[in-house]
Amino acid sequence: IIAIRRGESWIYGPDRNTVLVEGDTLIAKGNEAGAELLRKLAKNEMSLDEL
Repeated sequence: IIAIRRGESWIYGPDRNTVLVEGDTLIAKGNEAGAELLRKLAKNEMSLDEL
């Protein structure tokens, strides 16, 4: 994840402790496999510890 848009604010370079909030817009770059992992993380279907 490159950045998170939260309302009128931006969070650049979020780390593993950043918590997503409903309504956040994620700006990311990567391949399709990474996109699937990101979807699962964003939906709380898996955690970073499971990677």
